[in-house]
Parts: sequence; C-alpha cells; structure tokens
Amino acid sequence: MTIREDDIIRVPIENKWISEALDYALLSWSQTYNRLGSKNPYKRIEKIVIGKVSEDAVIAALDTNRIEYDVRGRTDWYKIDQYDLGIGQHDIDVKSNFLDIKSKYIAKKYGDQSLESRLNWFINCQALVPTDQVSSKRGSRKKRFLFVFMEGHFRPISKLQKDVEATWVHMFWDYRWLKKAEHRQSRSAGRLLINYDSDLPNQSITIFGTKREKKELLETIILKKGEVLTESSFHQVFSIKYNGTCPTGTLSIRSENLNLVEVIEPTVGFDINSKDQTTPILRNDWHGVQIEKPVAFLLGWDNDDHFRLDGTLFKRFSKDVEQYEEIKIDNFGKLVSELNPIKDLR
Repeated sequence: MTIREDDIIRVPIENKWISEALDYALLSWSQTYNRLGSKNPYKRIEKIVIGKVSEDAVIAALDTNRIEYDVRGRTDWYKIDQYDLGIGQHDIDVKSNFLDIKSKYIAKKYGDQSLESRLNWFINCQALVPTDQVSSKRGSRKKRFLFVFMEGHFRPISKLQKDVEATWVHMFWDYRWLKKAEHRQSRSAGRLLINYDSDLPNQSITIFGTKREKKELLETIILKKGEVLTESSFHQVFSIKYNGTCPTGTLSIRSENLNLVEVIEPTVGFDINSKDQTTPILRNDWHGVQIEKPVAFLLGWDNDDHFRLDGTLFKRFSKDVEQYEEIKIDNFGKLVSELNPIKDLR
C-alpha cells in the first residue's frame, strides 16, 4: 500500500517534551551508542533529544487516533530499548530524521513553501534505517519501523544572553568524571564542592550523575557566592543544567575524592584540540539548547522483513537521498510514498 500527502500526520511539538527529552539526554548521553562517532557531546544530546521528542509525537498521534500501544519495551536510561512502542503483536522502532529548516540545503529544497508543497516533497524522500538495525531482532515479536521527519533548527548561540530562551547546559568530558575507559574502576567522585563567584539571587544548577554504577542521581544546588557542598555523594558526574536566565559567574566543581576540578567560565564554547591529544579540549563552558519552530511529521510505517527485501542500500557519503546533502552512515532506504499509512497501524 502506498501513502499520499493527506496520510502524513503533522504533530506540533510541546515544550514539555523538549524539556523532558533534554533531561534524559543529560543523564544518558555518555552511555548511548555514538553511531556517528561525534567528539562533540553537545551534538550527541541534540540527537538524543530529536529521538525522544519524535517518540512523544508518535504517542500523541496514536492517542489522538485511538490506536492502542504499550511502552513495555523501554529500558533503563543506560540500556538500549528493546523497542520504542508495542502495537498489537509488533514491536515499533521509531526512526526520525531531523530537517534543519535554516540549513542551506533544506532552504534550497523547500524553504518557505506551503505545507502542501512540503508534504509533496516528503513523499519523494527516503525512509531510512541504518543497515545494522534492519533485521536486528531484540524482542520476541516481529518488528515494524515507523518513520518521522522532525523540522526545526537548533539555534547556535555564541554568547550568554539573558533575553534568549535557551536552556544552558555543560557536559563533563574528562573520563575520570564519566568513569570510562581506563578510569572505569576508579574511585567515586564523592561529594562535590561547588564554588560560584556571582551573587545574583535565585540561581541554581542541577547535577546529573550516579550514586553508584547504573543508579541515577540528580541534585539541585542553590548557587550563592562562595562554596556549597552537595548533600549527595556522586559516583559519576555527567552533566549540569543551569536553572535560570543565564549563568553570570565562574563556576567550579571539585571532587571530594579525586584530584579533579571542572571550571566553567560564564561564556559559550566547546573546542577540541585536534593537534595535541595530551590536551584534547581547548574550551568547554556553557552550551545553549533552543529549538526553533519544531514540528513532527509522521510519514508511515513498514515491516522489517519487507523493508530489507524492498529497500535500496545507500552507502555512506551517498548524495542520492533527497532529504540530505550527504548521509554519514550506511542505510537501507525506501521511498516515503511506498510506506503504509499511520491510520492502518494496528
């Protein structure tokens, strides 16, 4: 069965979904599979946010269309989900592509065209699944792929601004904080000594980490000029979220048990030193997360076994996928027009 433009379901994105997805990303980013091999943790959390928000959009559409589903395949934050959703006797794997509405490529393809024109363009795009995820069975039931295009734009913010409605985050890079590689068995970080040199009122941060391996720990600290000690003892420390308009002072985080200090200046930036691996990070301060004009389009679905048989292999760096200037990994693809409509998903 094929789909038409009026089979595609448009779902406005709720701010609550973005906020919850970001919190999930701040906790889980260092534990997830880095498929694209990105060295930038802030790009990795954007990918996680896109995936989680797309799942929320699917759930909203299923509720609206009174399609029953379950979420029993979801696992803890440090594991790969068995499946995203369950419908009937099938596991549903949600596959989302992000279309950056301000990229030169997408602007050239459809720019400010009408919704009808964009839907017509979607029909001629490819539904994509990474090759290692086709016919990869995790559960006991048959698998289906459900395809989503998410439009939006992660606004690049070059400096701290009070009038920007962004969520400011900081990701810990040092493996001693993350307990990765040769530091996997090292001592816990312990309680954290927080030092802040701004005296503005009503400022706080939330620290994302673990109290022991695989047991999440979040603690919110009210910032004040001088030193504050966390109530909890941390095993790993992954990320920080600033709760307020924007950071105004230098923030330092010192481990009680390790000879380790993270200093975060009141500025924006993440720079990797590609020439000297002994000092891999040149700068890692704050990063603002803001998605402009986010909206999801539920395109259609297909059975895993059909997709493998009917799909076309697109190799890494291929320029033959309509919605991307170039793909970064090997994918199987199938024209969106050849998918099954969401309304027939039972």
